[in-house]
Amino acid sequence: MKNMKSEKFSVGVILPSYKRPEDLRTCLKAFTRQTLSPNEIVVVYRDTDQENFRVIQEVRDSVANLRPVAVTEPGLACAMTRGLNHAKSDIVAFTDDDAIPDENWIEEIHAFFQKHPEAGGVGGRDRLVTGLDYKDRSESKSVFGKLDLFGKFHGNHHCPPVNELTEIHYPKGVNMAWRRELISGLDISEGMAGEGTVLGTEMLIGYYVKAQKFRNYFSKNISVLHNCGKREKGDERDHNLHYDSQVRHNQYFTVSRYGPRHRLWLAFLRTSLVGGSRHPGFLVIPFLFKKKYKLPDWKKMQRSAVQGWSSGLERRGRKMEAKLVGCLGKMF
Repeated sequence: MKNMKSEKFSVGVILPSYKRPEDLRTCLKAFTRQTLSPNEIVVVYRDTDQENFRVIQEVRDSVANLRPVAVTEPGLACAMTRGLNHAKSDIVAFTDDDAIPDENWIEEIHAFFQKHPEAGGVGGRDRLVTGLDYKDRSESKSVFGKLDLFGKFHGNHHCPPVNELTEIHYPKGVNMAWRRELISGLDISEGMAGEGTVLGTEMLIGYYVKAQKFRNYFSKNISVLHNCGKREKGDERDHNLHYDSQVRHNQYFTVSRYGPRHRLWLAFLRTSLVGGSRHPGFLVIPFLFKKKYKLPDWKKMQRSAVQGWSSGLERRGRKMEAKLVGCLGKMF
């Protein structure tokens, strides 16, 4: 396991934003209340997004170290890569424009990396606001952001942690920070499926950092309030088949390229035969007499997994294994 020297370093923020001007204004205002000011706030906006650009100009004098950066390509992954290429801080923290970081967010991130030279990245809780009357009913969890030995993906980033610090594979994109030198050469958009809010970027970064022999953590002390702002038409959070198939593609692409790829065989077996509540497996479908989920839906999900899986193996240089997985895909 590698270690970084624990010296004084800078902490910056990368904040992609698209057509949510009032959310952006609220988020930027939160950075004026930080107990430790960020060394830079790189706001990445689309070059055609005049509403966001207007907000940036309006708050520029009141938000310290604000650096707007325009991007021409669509999609969150391209915006994140653009921001990363322009950031100069030793530690880069990512959040969303519809989030409000806790007042000690930057200070806790700085303290964490000083204390943990073996860490490449850290994330924390994503306290979801799903309605006007916010009440936290989440159960405490001890496992976060991980593909386990039995082929199951665990998220749980919205849940309160049992332990103060938990080792993970990947954090949540709305609340994560990384050592910039570890990810500065990463093109986050390469190979990922989807447009708009490309799903799984945090997983890609997490496994990319772990492949360099650094550890990632989930900290109880690093938290944001996430208002889940409205997305553009065609990019809504409705978890339809198209949305979920992109998630499946990106999960398998990421793990096969940078992660414990051998666990994907168990993951594929699990999702194919048993599945979950939204996407049941082959053995379960016959018993869902009154459900809309049909065999073609199941096939689409398996094809998405195989396509991402094979593509990641190709990029990893595992060509024979990629061909084997490709042959598996012909079944669907």
